[in-house]
Amino acid sequence: MGEIQSCTLLVTEECNYSCSYCYQKKGQQYLDISAAQNTINCLLPHLAQDCFINFSGGEPLLAFDLIQKTVDFIKNKNLNKNIQFAITTNGSRINEKILTFLRHNRFSLMLSFDGTAQNFSRCKNSYAHISSLIKKLLYYPEIELEIHSVFTPQTIHQLYKSMKHIFALGIQNASLAFSYIHPWNAAELQLLKIELSRVMALLLSIYKQNSSIPLKGCRADEIFGKFQCMAGRDRIALSADGKLWGCYLMGDYFRGKDKTEDFQKYCLGELESFKWHRDSVESGIPLNYLRLAGQYFTAFNPSCRTCPEAEECVICPMNVAFSSSLGKEVPAWMCEIKKTWNQARKLLWKQIEAL
Repeated sequence: MGEIQSCTLLVTEECNYSCSYCYQKKGQQYLDISAAQNTINCLLPHLAQDCFINFSGGEPLLAFDLIQKTVDFIKNKNLNKNIQFAITTNGSRINEKILTFLRHNRFSLMLSFDGTAQNFSRCKNSYAHISSLIKKLLYYPEIELEIHSVFTPQTIHQLYKSMKHIFALGIQNASLAFSYIHPWNAAELQLLKIELSRVMALLLSIYKQNSSIPLKGCRADEIFGKFQCMAGRDRIALSADGKLWGCYLMGDYFRGKDKTEDFQKYCLGELESFKWHRDSVESGIPLNYLRLAGQYFTAFNPSCRTCPEAEECVICPMNVAFSSSLGKEVPAWMCEIKKTWNQARKLLWKQIEAL
């Protein structure tokens, strides 16, 4: 491993929402504050000059006290590094105290919100509350806000309406994902094409007005280039049970699978046994991550090698893992979702370039 660009602390397995598409297994484990502080101490020499400390879960704000203590612990180190704090949250626990803390520490905040699909896919009767919260958050430039939305086969008909609502709130930075927990059928994939086409038309209209694109993944510099998975190379994650991983998704996927061969291939161990592979990724566990990152691009499906969309393919190996198992072939319906997304983005930019 080289310098760490990102360290994610999964502070709890608990969550107060029951999202229909969530891959995480709820538990009662909370990260021990001493484990968080000892890990930070261990990693400090290896943090890049500009880096992120991310707090996630479960719902991380259920462990707000731990987050406070960890941030204070890091700031008291008086490091000559630019450390940006970030959090991914459903927003339900944000109150004035937490808001003040986020502002004071200039957090990047990824708020999980599905627009008009919110009441169906995430938490009943949460749509109005989170919409109001977003309006409030936009008053505070100290907080870098991103809205992250996920759509399932059951809510894909809400995609255009949801994104229109999110942009109308004034959001300038949104991201979009699709659930891979359950397969999509032909009718649902066709509806995805229709809804994405409407979203791209909306983005074109916004671009004509202010020359900006508020949806991540649809800006010119994000479309034309190869995706690289950096898990186990420049990032690390500490799960709530105190184990270290090269990818924050691994801790949940391997929960209860500690006797498996794959667990041994990807778990970096607990802090006491953690060996820092700083000088090379050509041996040991980091090499397994490197192989996994390349595998989905070159070897999951024989057809991947000749696919015209291959260079813009961003199918994460963990998406495949949660829909089937790690290292298996990419399901045809998942491939179709990615192709539809790539084609819609490229068409948008053809239209923009023709203006």
